[in-house]
Amino acid sequence: MHEVVSSSVRPNSIGILHVGIGNIAAITGSLRRLAVKPVYVERPIDLHGLTHLILPGVGNMNELMLRLRSTKLDKAIMDFSSHGFILGICLGFQALYQYSDEGSCDCLGLLEGVVVPFSSYGQSSTNIGWSKIESFPSTHSHKSPILANSVLAHTFYFTHSFCVPVCSSTTHIVRVANRHITAASNHANIYGTQFHPELSHIHGRSVIQAFISLS
Repeated sequence: MHEVVSSSVRPNSIGILHVGIGNIAAITGSLRRLAVKPVYVERPIDLHGLTHLILPGVGNMNELMLRLRSTKLDKAIMDFSSHGFILGICLGFQALYQYSDEGSCDCLGLLEGVVVPFSSYGQSSTNIGWSKIESFPSTHSHKSPILANSVLAHTFYFTHSFCVPVCSSTTHIVRVANRHITAASNHANIYGTQFHPELSHIHGRSVIQAFISLS
């Protein structure tokens, strides 16, 4: 099956946060399969000219936030959020919120909510595997433009020990050990997925394609 990127995607306009933490290779591979060569964002100046920024998953929250603050990328990302589109994945998704129990640290605060360990639910410490996600209808009158209804029939890959309880930005949920947690979120131009679209085959790439096609 051929994958075609929207003609609205400009060259050198899609960035991936690259501070030595995160699943950079897999996201880069997914974008290149979509005929996009991403820009690696290592310093605030690298954000200039970008329209979209992906915050990758995998890693430790405290270490991620220390690296963002030491490079002043935390402030730069917050400034970028006023005009650019942001997609956080797994750890990058959790970093969008206000506070994380992982490392007991403040995060970017672009979305309201906190990150908690699974142990706070009295459940096992890690969620790994393929799961279907569900739309969360209660607080949203709109549907997330990066998650079409067709993807709800497919499974996505999760691997994480911390999670975001259902909150005001939640658009999709996943059931883990008889509890619902946030699987995807959206507020204005800020998007997040707890699952890894870059590891979820063609249906995951359709999420990434929808994100980079936003304008």
